[in-house]
Amino acid sequence: MVLGIGAVVAAGAGVAAYGLANDDDDTTTAPADVSLDELEPALLTEDEVGAGYSEVRGGGDDDDLGLDEMETSDDCREVIESFEGDGDDEVQVEFETDDEATLSHSLARIDEDEPSFGDVRDAIGQCRTITWDDGDTQGEIGLSTEDVDGPADDAFALAVEIEASSGGVSVTVDGYAVYSVRDGVVSTLGAFGAVDPATFEGEPADRDLVRSLTDTVDEKVRAVLED
Repeated sequence: MVLGIGAVVAAGAGVAAYGLANDDDDTTTAPADVSLDELEPALLTEDEVGAGYSEVRGGGDDDDLGLDEMETSDDCREVIESFEGDGDDEVQVEFETDDEATLSHSLARIDEDEPSFGDVRDAIGQCRTITWDDGDTQGEIGLSTEDVDGPADDAFALAVEIEASSGGVSVTVDGYAVYSVRDGVVSTLGAFGAVDPATFEGEPADRDLVRSLTDTVDEKVRAVLED
């Protein structure tokens, strides 16, 4: 019953995929001189992810929640409306384990007309809590950001806590994503923990895996840009 919630989080935090910049100044980094097709080899592979993950062929679930089903601040709503992608702006791959923990990775070229990296974090700060009710499922999404050290030009992490209920059953889900930028290419790497089918308690997302794969992604992006 939590299908599609990851898409809501991506809508609120996906601003990172459309305009990151270095905090050293207020200018937005120029788009990388590379096409999306050329970026595809820099996406993570099943072998690189490991940890029991298998690639989801044909992409993940498309059962997205809409803005009409969400309750949040006006500032947060404006963020989501302004920065939703159309699916043609990025390349993406998704993985899952046998117990349905998930990991996704996408790459996009920066849009130089969009906000700076600092503005992105501020925008996500306007979306600390999102609630929704689609008639079948009700819940709340909590968001918080933190700094991330690494080889990329700049990066930050987004922690996600989801509580959902439907038909008298409640579920908790833990998520974690790292947004990083390298020479005009933005990587979005996120994971959601599995949910115990007996207790409906969510397992922690694999933060260590996400952070380590962020380094792998940066190496792959640099290799593509240097070709």
